[in-house]
Amino acid sequence: MLGQGRALRRARARAQGGPGPAVEVVREEGTGRVYEVRGAPLVVSTAWGSAADIPFANAEQAPAATVIRRKTDGHWTDVSAAAFAAEVLAVAKGLVATGVRPGDRVALKARTRYEWAVLDFALWAAGAQSVPLHPATSDGQTARILRDSGAELLLTDDDLDAGRLDELVRLGADIGDEEVHRRRTTLAPESTATVVHTPGTPGTTGRPHLHALSHGQLLAEADNLTALLGPALDMAGRRPPTTLVLLPLAHLLGRTIQLACLSARIVIGHAADARPAELRAELAAFRPTFLVGGPQLFENIHATARAHAERSALAHRRQPLRYGLRPAHAVHDLLIHRRVRAALGGRLRYALSCGAPLDARLQHFFQGAGITVHEGYGPTETGAAVTLMPPLAARPGTVGQPLPGTAVRIAADGEIEVKGPTVGTDGWLATGDLGALDADGYLTVTGRKKDLIVTSGGTTVSPALLENRLRAHPPLGPCLVIGDRRPFVAALITLDPDALAHWLRTRRPPYPPGAPFATLREDPAVRAHVQRAVDAANAAVSPACSIRAFTIVEGTFTEENGLLTPSLRIRRPAVAKAYARDIARLYTEFPAVPATRNSRPVRPPSSR
Repeated sequence: MLGQGRALRRARARAQGGPGPAVEVVREEGTGRVYEVRGAPLVVSTAWGSAADIPFANAEQAPAATVIRRKTDGHWTDVSAAAFAAEVLAVAKGLVATGVRPGDRVALKARTRYEWAVLDFALWAAGAQSVPLHPATSDGQTARILRDSGAELLLTDDDLDAGRLDELVRLGADIGDEEVHRRRTTLAPESTATVVHTPGTPGTTGRPHLHALSHGQLLAEADNLTALLGPALDMAGRRPPTTLVLLPLAHLLGRTIQLACLSARIVIGHAADARPAELRAELAAFRPTFLVGGPQLFENIHATARAHAERSALAHRRQPLRYGLRPAHAVHDLLIHRRVRAALGGRLRYALSCGAPLDARLQHFFQGAGITVHEGYGPTETGAAVTLMPPLAARPGTVGQPLPGTAVRIAADGEIEVKGPTVGTDGWLATGDLGALDADGYLTVTGRKKDLIVTSGGTTVSPALLENRLRAHPPLGPCLVIGDRRPFVAALITLDPDALAHWLRTRRPPYPPGAPFATLREDPAVRAHVQRAVDAANAAVSPACSIRAFTIVEGTFTEENGLLTPSLRIRRPAVAKAYARDIARLYTEFPAVPATRNSRPVRPPSSR
């Protein structure tokens, strides 16, 4: 057990390199190794009220202030604090009219959209509790969650598209305002606000676990997040801070961002469609000053900007543009950085990447464009952020320090354990992730415990590092590193269709359009480019852990085909099953590939 036989030495520490949140680090006596770190709260927990009060407090204090921008008929329109509170009140009255009672639970299964924000606050104002579900949740799992949570009502995207909110407003016309305000003012910080579900603990059956979060817990998380990000928001520019909510509101982090922004009267909008092409159009129109998104967002932005730059170079020079992430600054700024800023609306100065690790080179790339991208860590089992890079004390390659009021420790086997207000357990939660803490309490995530590969020669490999570095080289898409109980490590490489089409157009001579995938897979230029990506990934690990063979496979991994989770993690067993023949061929054609420090992977087999 963690802590047995260890004498604790505690010390207050601040992150080096700039002002950051106060953290308490716990070290092993003798070695001095940090194995636990605790974030000191930045704000005092509220002693009264609830999250339901936020719209009405805004309407009272600044009725004309814009708090939300709503997409209406293809255009963004401002919603004032008074107008938002009035809509929340009207919908809450409709919920009362339908029979929703204080303490009842109502499930929301919808994409990120304005109506979700209205419903969340309306449910709270009516004294009810919300049960959020991701729109991709299967029917069987939805039924289990509804049954286990005791939800009395389910509202979906179809209901919202059909104008259910307008219907609720009509139904509540005869309910007095005072009934809603009476229910709202009886809520206290300890009152239950929402019931969230998380996946089963690693190693169990995977059945979702439900746990209730109070209004006080949500407010503490939101207030501490606002206090921590305050310096970045102040530095975002002379304009008031604005953000486009990209994360699913079914996930606690997305709702925490929304709650924090509305509480601080930071203008928000909602991106209902997260597909790259549609999202880029939304970003260009909304023009946020800061963003919170997954690494795929930043990878797509970089790839798109690079594609524009290469097309421009080809048009003027008739030669392919070749560069890494740090060519001459003037040319780089002209061809790429300017396009990155434009693609993000021209006002973005700060962003937070959460989910899978973001390649450190991309962090440097965006920094060159004047956009600071910090990372955070929010394991699926908690649903909310646990660590975040301090805005004024960045440390690329890590996911920051624990959020105020949250603690992180590393178990004896390297597993990350967390404790905090949004963790659904009284003690420490084992996340299933592996990581390490540095001397100042910054966390580095190295992979998933259950994903560890142990080769037949006894070498232990964490595939996440290799996979993330492979994916950072367009046109490579999601990749799967394999090798458990095998003689060496290998990889299944996918190619992103859009990025591949652009990549082929920029070759000299251009590749003929419509070429079959089997031909592309054997093309020397394609294979050489993939080889360079593999070499770059291998540079981050020891020779024994390096990729010794790879194959380019047809198709890609998506949520729609069941090979990615809603949080865009690879479903490793599903991919292994779908590409079983390719994996078998890898190890049949190359049954024993020695690993030496200077050797390169052997010529990879085709998948014919």
